[in-house]
Amino acid sequence: MSLQKLHGFFLGTLRRQLIFGVAVVHALMMALFVSDLTIRQKALLLERQTEQAIALAHTLATSSAGWLASHDISGLQELAESQRRYPELQFAILLDKQGKVLAHTDRSLIGQYVQDLPSRTQQTTLSRNPTLVDVMVPAMIAEGHVGWVRIGVGQQEGSRKLAEITRNGTFYALATIIIGSIIAWLMGRRFTRRLHLIQQTIDAVSSGDRVARSSLTGDDEAAVMAQGFNAMLDRLDARDRQLRESEERYRLVFENSPVSIWEEDFSEVRTFFDKLRADGINDIATYFNQHPEEVGHCAEMARIVDLNRSAVLLHGADSKETLLAGLVQTFTPDSLDAFRQELICLWNGDTRMIRDAEVKTLAGEPRQVTVNFSVCPGYEQSLAKILVSLVDISERKQAEEEVRLNLAQQIALLDVYQKMPTAQVPEIIAFVVDKCVNLTGSVIGFVGLISDDDSYMETHLWSVKVMESCPIDKPLRFPLSDAGLWAEPVRQRRVVIVNDYAAASPLKKGCPQGHLELTRFLGVPIIDNNRVVAVAGVANKQEDYVESDHYKVSLLLKGMWDILKRKWAEEELRTLNDELEQRVQQRTAELAEKNEELQRMNKLFVGRELKMVELKERVRELEKDSHSA
Repeated sequence: MSLQKLHGFFLGTLRRQLIFGVAVVHALMMALFVSDLTIRQKALLLERQTEQAIALAHTLATSSAGWLASHDISGLQELAESQRRYPELQFAILLDKQGKVLAHTDRSLIGQYVQDLPSRTQQTTLSRNPTLVDVMVPAMIAEGHVGWVRIGVGQQEGSRKLAEITRNGTFYALATIIIGSIIAWLMGRRFTRRLHLIQQTIDAVSSGDRVARSSLTGDDEAAVMAQGFNAMLDRLDARDRQLRESEERYRLVFENSPVSIWEEDFSEVRTFFDKLRADGINDIATYFNQHPEEVGHCAEMARIVDLNRSAVLLHGADSKETLLAGLVQTFTPDSLDAFRQELICLWNGDTRMIRDAEVKTLAGEPRQVTVNFSVCPGYEQSLAKILVSLVDISERKQAEEEVRLNLAQQIALLDVYQKMPTAQVPEIIAFVVDKCVNLTGSVIGFVGLISDDDSYMETHLWSVKVMESCPIDKPLRFPLSDAGLWAEPVRQRRVVIVNDYAAASPLKKGCPQGHLELTRFLGVPIIDNNRVVAVAGVANKQEDYVESDHYKVSLLLKGMWDILKRKWAEEELRTLNDELEQRVQQRTAELAEKNEELQRMNKLFVGRELKMVELKERVRELEKDSHSA
């Protein structure tokens, strides 16, 4: 925040920028000048210091060569002490060839050895900086080396003068900066005076005066800028008018569109996605399978920005505010699954999705819709603007369902006449009940066969949908005199439709224990030879039963009755054939028995005849014998 304040203070206006720029230029130029001057002075002073040290060392080497050769310690010390008159002298040392200190301006160091003797007998600079210049010069006699002279010279006076030069340069630099800033301020004030007139126009426009224009004239840059600014304001006004007209047209289209349109903000969902990715989640579908509650959590995070009238009408709401509370109140399990698919598309980077789904009104009534989900261009990363349109296709779905049911009815009727003739009676009844339940969208159904004396009805209950929840799946016999509302089609000999089964009625006698609770009922009788021979009933359709449901059940029940009559006739004919065959077999057996008895009699008669012939023959033989005698 402090840096921003400093930036605004120094560079907040063009005038300040000009002043700051001139000051910075002057500061840089003077800093470079003073720095260069200081560096040059330092170099010059160091060079002079080095020359003085070398000259003093050579002079002392020449003066002390004889004393070094004679090893005159006292003379050498006097000679070393005499060098103190030179300004800036730090030390003067006279050494023998081995580096032993023979004389020193600091007597306490006499007799010690130096460690940094030059390896070659020649002039050597041991140190060269503004603090100290340290040189060693060999003492020679007739080209013979007799010892060393070492001189150290400081630069205190030169440093003082150099500091004074630096202070003066800094003062001149500051004076130059101040004077330049004042001149820059005066120039900036002159230059920016006309810009302030343009700024006043800008402030007026910013405060809401859309007709304000700059009156600045001339040919300079400020005048050209003012003219350009006025032209820009004119274009912006024209564009604003077009934008307002376009926005009004958009608002009219949005509000009066026959399609339900929702504008939604998924920014929090994007944040949630980023957190999941940071946690290492890569497959959002698997994550939702493991955490299905997160889909509802995302639905709560999605914020509804706006919606149109069609959305209010589609969901049966009183106003927009009722629906702006959240998406979840319009969701069914199917629409929640569609929302889950939307989330998966967004996770994978897709920006569009179309699919059919089921939503509900605030009263809980289902609505079939086509969901068109689209991320607005420019919001692919933030997901802050998403348009969702819902096209009500309930009527189309209903028509498709009617077509499907009609086709299923024809197929079922065809199956009744083609496949069922070979089936047993319980299979035929079960098949018809199941088809009646499916074609009418019911939950449970039954077929009852009326006895020949119209005293009771044998009811067959069968429904795949409720086999587990309704244990009454075996044929039951009910006396018609005790039957309730579901036997009214038999008594009244007409179709009975009850779409409010919970309403009180004296005709209802209750349901068997364990039976499903009924909400709606449709009963259809079959009349043959002027008597009710069978009745079919279906119950618990989600919507009210209508005439088309009656026709579907009637056709199937009629087909079933035709097949049952044919099967019963075939069975009766088969029974008669069996009885006739049995009688024929019995008569055949009786004839066979009589034939056997006749054969026995024949054998008996034939034996007697043969005996008579034999006796007659015997008589004749006896007669012959008697005649002979």
